[in-house]
Amino acid sequence: MYDINGDEGITNTTLLTWYVDSITSAHICKNKEIFTKYHVFDNPCLVFLGNGAHVMAIAIKNLKISGGIIQNVLHVPLIKKKLLSIDALEMV
Repeated sequence: MYDINGDEGITNTTLLTWYVDSITSAHICKNKEIFTKYHVFDNPCLVFLGNGAHVMAIAIKNLKISGGIIQNVLHVPLIKKKLLSIDALEMV
């Protein structure tokens, strides 16, 4: 579990708690309000989860954090936990 403290206006720790995931190939989040540059898909995108379940992503967006931006985060309203993909992180 990893806490991201990028937006000073968000004080609820549930919004800040992310799970670092080595299996998922994309960052996934349900909370629209913490993102910038929100782009809604013309057609929802099917996302397969590590437990065999699948959910629909409805948009892609960027997340502002202290020290940078996490790009291309899928907005999945039905997901229970926010996932930070190790594979999707770019090393600078």
